Amino acid sequence: MKRINLTKKDLINSIYMQIGYSKKISENLLEDLLSTIIDNLKKNKKLKIAKFGTFSIRSKKKKNRQESFNKGK
Repeated sequence: MKRINLTKKDLINSIYMQIGYSKKISENLLEDLLSTIIDNLKKNKKLKIAKFGTFSIRSKKKKNRQESFNKGK
């Protein structure tokens, strides 16, 4: 399956086109939704939205910056 990257601008435009709200209202709607998701993740580390998906915070291994820099040479 090919991965598709969406920008906030793409999502705002999609809300605008499909629902018909102004772009400013569409932007506010998206910002509120993302803020709610982020706030809940900060509190609970995991969030499930029924019929949509599950979000969780994952830890990543810290890279050694010098090692990463030397690999490019």
